[in-house]
Amino acid sequence: MSYIEVDSITKKYSDVIALNNVSFSIQKGELFCLLGENGAGKTTLIRILSTLVKPTDGNVFIKNQKNIYNNRLIKRYLGTVTDSAKPYPNLTVKENIDFFSLMYSNNASVKNDRTEALINLLELEEYTDKKVDLLSKGNKQKVAIAKALCGEPEILIFDEPMSGLDVGTQKTIRGLMSRLQKNGKTIIFSSHNMEEVRKIADRICILNKGSIVYDGYLSDIKNEERVTYLENMLTRKGWIFCYYWRLYLKKRWCSILGIGNHGG
Repeated sequence: MSYIEVDSITKKYSDVIALNNVSFSIQKGELFCLLGENGAGKTTLIRILSTLVKPTDGNVFIKNQKNIYNNRLIKRYLGTVTDSAKPYPNLTVKENIDFFSLMYSNNASVKNDRTEALINLLELEEYTDKKVDLLSKGNKQKVAIAKALCGEPEILIFDEPMSGLDVGTQKTIRGLMSRLQKNGKTIIFSSHNMEEVRKIADRICILNKGSIVYDGYLSDIKNEERVTYLENMLTRKGWIFCYYWRLYLKKRWCSILGIGNHGG
């Protein structure tokens, strides 16, 4: 069995089907993206993987363990950066990281070392005594990531981590995610931005209206048949970002063949 296995997940809210029979697997050390427009089901799936919400039907296995929702050990493996897992706005950066570090270790020396290491990793040295509520959106996101790392998780789950950030901060967050992957972390993130995904993800799972319409590695997009298939599939689904996805695929195909790209 894979490191993370999603098996026939369905999630209903009254008469609304948010996810419909979704299945995929994630290998240890992958940087995996759930890609789709707003309302596609990404956040619901992120919340299920984060053990914040239970599916209506189906199962999620993490490290071969099925009952992830009542398993404290499994929760220890996870670090989440979502709207429901924000730092405390009225505490300083250091106070936030100290607080969440203490949740995992009562040893003052361990806590202090971890706080210092996370502040350095996230490049937050000049903001340590500043309240989180007064930080820029980008630095608030960095504190949220530091909070997620306090328990030294094996799996990091991000819901739209680059949304609303300036270009420079997006680049910083992407670089951090890449470094964490190189250090052995498995990373799952959601996005609606194909250009952002192209720069960082190993593999993508495209969601539309609660169903998977594509699951594969970006490196596997190597032939015209695959390009044509994805173009037609996305056109049928009528996505807003369909044009950008098609443009990326065409550029990829032209690059592989060594021919010029003559537009969209």
